[in-house]
Amino acid sequence: MNSDMKQTKKILAPLFLLVFICSCKTNIEEPKITSGSADLSNYLAVGGSFTAGYMDGALYLEGQQNSFPLILSKSFTDVATQNFKQPLVNPGVGIGLDSNSKLILINKAFCYGSALTPVNAAASGDASDYTWIGSQGPYNNIGVPGLRIYEINNQLLGNPQAGNSYYARFVKMQDNDHTILSDITEFNATFFTYWMGMDDLLPYALSGGTADNDPIVNSNFITTFDTYIDLMFKTLCADNAKGAVGNIPDVLDFPYFTAIPYDGVVLTEEEASQINSILAASFPQLQYHEGNNPFVIDDPSAPNGKRFIASNEYVLMNVPLDSVKCFHLGSYDLQNGRLLSLPDQYVIDGAEGGLIRQRRIEFSAKLKEIADEKDLAFVDIYDLVRHLDSGIKFNGVAYSLEFLHGNAFSLDGIHTTAKGNALIANEFIKAINVQYGASLREADVNAYPGIIFP
Repeated sequence: MNSDMKQTKKILAPLFLLVFICSCKTNIEEPKITSGSADLSNYLAVGGSFTAGYMDGALYLEGQQNSFPLILSKSFTDVATQNFKQPLVNPGVGIGLDSNSKLILINKAFCYGSALTPVNAAASGDASDYTWIGSQGPYNNIGVPGLRIYEINNQLLGNPQAGNSYYARFVKMQDNDHTILSDITEFNATFFTYWMGMDDLLPYALSGGTADNDPIVNSNFITTFDTYIDLMFKTLCADNAKGAVGNIPDVLDFPYFTAIPYDGVVLTEEEASQINSILAASFPQLQYHEGNNPFVIDDPSAPNGKRFIASNEYVLMNVPLDSVKCFHLGSYDLQNGRLLSLPDQYVIDGAEGGLIRQRRIEFSAKLKEIADEKDLAFVDIYDLVRHLDSGIKFNGVAYSLEFLHGNAFSLDGIHTTAKGNALIANEFIKAINVQYGASLREADVNAYPGIIFP
């Protein structure tokens, strides 16, 4: 065989192999997206602040446009036509539960220098956002910021003066007749999500446990909660609708309660020695050392009413940090010779934290019971938040409970960012897939916005 023929064979052999490979048919197919036994054609989202899209301390347009129900509805579009309608506010600064505007992040000057700090974007919220838009409904998202379980059949809830101003915006008729339950009945949903209960716990927690008349303090409140949960799901499931039920995370894991460490008083060895000498007679229980020391808090049961905060207790994020950093609030002020304890409204002590967690356990147990009874998907948001405590990753991007840099929680330290909402939506999707034999696609968490830095 001459050299030309050998060369020709060398050239043709790879070509024959390529033709052979290309002629082979592959059996690999894209996984089929289905809704299983769930009918997702008429989706209704029921809940409180987190369902509404409240974030950064207010209900504002961008937050609503990245609510977890809206993200979830986008996944539903693969299997059912969706026209998910929300009671949107106007573009701008939004409206907070305290009538303030949304928060933005700035470099704020303090006595010790500048620091990234959330501040209100405007002097007040946008009053025009209270304008009634109920005639433009019905709405698929009836999440109401601040909604408590015992308010679901309150006929005054939609009254602008006597009820909830957020609900009054989109109630069907401002006639003191419509309720959350009547909205659910009239909507005729084929599928629903229910996630609320945080708004039952947070008012007491945000008061530092000083709201002694808060309903959750009442020992009979769990009976009330159970009664209204039964009523809620009797209404939701009246027409054999399917749905997904989210349980309640530990709100004390949120950055609002963990961003400020309990031992945030940093002293030199000399400073600690000086303070110990001064306090030895009146406050022998307060023994400082070099490095990090606990804050001092008010406690009537402690000697002279003062003690160190324990490691399982919490300093709230609304504590005036300029007073802490510049004037030694929560510790001993050597310059002015005074002991400045943290007032009770800035602290969750052991007993208060125990009550909040006990109510969470009771509430979530009832939700699990009702989900099992009604054959609904049960979404473990508590577990998601616990995993965020140690950090999780989505396609290589890290998410955690760290304030500002953890990506999951917004500037108010309580409500989630759009990225956090996508994480929540994915937990709902996972539970729906398992319960109903569906194969819905998860949201791309990394594609959603997080905190905007200056």
